[in-house]
Amino acid sequence: MPDDVASGREPDVRGLEFASERVQKVFEEGPLGIVVIGADLRFADVNPAICNFLGYRRSELLGRSFAEVTHPEDIEDEAGMAQQALQADGSYYRADKRLLTRSGATVWASLVITFVSDSESGPPNGLAMVVDINERKRTEEALRTSLETSRALLNVPIGSAILMELDGTIVALNSTAVERLPGEAGDLLGRSIYDLMPPETARSRKAAVRWVEASAEPERIEERTSDGWFITRIYPVLDDSGSVARVALYIRDITRLRHAEAALEESQSTVGALLAATPDMVFRMSADATFLDFLPATHLDPIVPPAEFIGRTARDVLPADVAEQVEKKIGLAIQSGDLQQHEYQLATERGTESFESRIAPIENNEVLAIIRDITERRTAQDALVKSEARWRSVGQQAPGTITTVDSDGRVSFVSRSLWSVDAESVIGTTIYDHLGPNDTADMRSRLDRVFASGESESCEVLFRSSDGRYTCWDNRIGPIVNDRTVEAAIMISTDVTARRRMNEELEHLRDELETRIEQSVSTDAAYGLSFRELTVLHLAAEGRSDKSIAAVLGISHRTVQTHITHILQKMNAANRAEASARAQREGLIV
Repeated sequence: MPDDVASGREPDVRGLEFASERVQKVFEEGPLGIVVIGADLRFADVNPAICNFLGYRRSELLGRSFAEVTHPEDIEDEAGMAQQALQADGSYYRADKRLLTRSGATVWASLVITFVSDSESGPPNGLAMVVDINERKRTEEALRTSLETSRALLNVPIGSAILMELDGTIVALNSTAVERLPGEAGDLLGRSIYDLMPPETARSRKAAVRWVEASAEPERIEERTSDGWFITRIYPVLDDSGSVARVALYIRDITRLRHAEAALEESQSTVGALLAATPDMVFRMSADATFLDFLPATHLDPIVPPAEFIGRTARDVLPADVAEQVEKKIGLAIQSGDLQQHEYQLATERGTESFESRIAPIENNEVLAIIRDITERRTAQDALVKSEARWRSVGQQAPGTITTVDSDGRVSFVSRSLWSVDAESVIGTTIYDHLGPNDTADMRSRLDRVFASGESESCEVLFRSSDGRYTCWDNRIGPIVNDRTVEAAIMISTDVTARRRMNEELEHLRDELETRIEQSVSTDAAYGLSFRELTVLHLAAEGRSDKSIAAVLGISHRTVQTHITHILQKMNAANRAEASARAQREGLIV
């Protein structure tokens, strides 16, 4: 016998000896409940089957009587008949009765008690055989109805319903059955159902009906035909004596159900595959934060093996502060029905690791806790924050203003107030919103070239300040490259307004000085060239470019071009080379 059944004392068989090993095996392993009863009508021994049936341990049943485990309404009959069987040696007591389980539930049992007197052993002893008839009782109760009730059931829309004699003659049928069978309702009544079936199906149904007639229990048949999937249930219809008089066939089309199940199975397979490949650990937990189940991740292991946390609470496994967070989030998830999220850190053998927890409520006051390792992401975020802090510090200490823009010129970062405009108000706008009207096209083309070529550009442009004034800024524009792609541009801007104003003033003073010098020299200069034009012609004769001449004289490139044009016109020269050669030949320049 099992360990929880065995007790310290030897079974008191009271004269009944199990003579063979086979009998002993039936007692210990058989499906029928067996009770050895003493002369006092109390249990002397019980087998595991009766213990399992009633939910008691063997030690709890020994010494009890059937009266103690019998439903109160059946005790009186049980006591009288048992006493009668006890007094009549060799007789037996048989009854279907209700017994009470250890939990107080009612179960039906077929009970047969035989008492045998042995003069050498003393008073008579009894052997009780207990059979579980719960299912039979439920079936009998459900099917003990009148013919009128059976006919009423035929009209319930549950599929095809047919009431027939035991030989297959149709007595009644519902509209669904009429639609499925060949012929009209009047023609079908009185015909044999078997004549309307394929031969093989008819043989199968006849065998099923014979079984229902013999057992008085329903039969269920599921089959697939060319028309789809069907379930046929054959129920016995009992007469007043409890004998099977007719049978009722209920045929239900479950084709859609089977297709839905197949789709569900496929979906579950897909979900299973997704879960098997998920990078997250999944824990099923109760409302009190007890770990109930666990689904591992592909590349992530729990901090302790599942055997060490299944059945235990979060406080038993996790640090107190983390466990408190988990309990709080579980409570909120169950109360609100919404997903709850939080992040926490744990000290593991690999160091301090960061995790993200998403807690979703499910049925029965339980939750699914989905845990993801975010250590790498958190490390990268921390590094980014530090990098941004260093970047901002560098930007604030740099002599110029640092700005980052996207390919549309939209500002995403600025190190300080820019173009006399507050830094925060600049972010999100484009640099074109702040340019002078004549510089927008030039800046846009330079920015496009930076993103297209990855090469740097530079330019001087006018920016409009918040009070409407324009200031001049020198800009160095460079690419920010990630994985060989220009993701943004960085622009280092320096305010050169004062320098430009000073250069303009110097140029103005130089022009005034040159004018005075020209006025002091002869006005009969060859070709009517001015002093500045002679200077430009002299530098051009040396082979200097317009850009070089502009740098030497401190004038703009455009001004040099204007002087060259005037020189060629006054000297009636085709080009600067001809003008230079004539000036040297005529001694205008040395």
